[in-house]
Amino acid sequence: MSKVELYIFLEGKEDTLFFRILIRPILLNQYRDVKFVEYSQKDSKSIQKKLMSFYQRPDLYHYLIVHDLDENPCVSTVKQKIELKFNLNHIFPIVIVKMEIESWYFAGISEQLAAQYKISTRFNTEKMSKEQFKQFIPAGQAKSEFMQAILEDYDIEKAKSSNTSFRYFLEKYG
Repeated sequence: MSKVELYIFLEGKEDTLFFRILIRPILLNQYRDVKFVEYSQKDSKSIQKKLMSFYQRPDLYHYLIVHDLDENPCVSTVKQKIELKFNLNHIFPIVIVKMEIESWYFAGISEQLAAQYKISTRFNTEKMSKEQFKQFIPAGQAKSEFMQAILEDYDIEKAKSSNTSFRYFLEKYG
């Protein structure tokens, strides 16, 4: 068993929910533990300091930064923004979610759940925004409950065929 812990730096709670429930069990085959750091509301200097401490101990820690593409024109633009924000020098692995974490949720919605909620799954998930995702949430249900329901019956194979950034992530890190 590996002695190395993986720290995944995520933007917020919805990203953490997705990674904790769906991705962490997959990655535990390779790491002693998988932990999450939500960085969007934290001071850039403290995140940079934490990243540098991990960088100096590759025998104990691996790390990965995950960020949404949002409305940016290309992946390299987002990576450059993150590198500037945290004063990084191209040494840190950065994964970009197309377009936002909600697109990864929607990419794997099971046919059964889609039928239950009367949702058409013929949607380009790589262009799905938070606002578009919200349109599919049933009236009276909280966004977090809807996301949890998706994860409980998540179709990984469907998600890999529906979203190239999700497939890339699993092929590279899973």
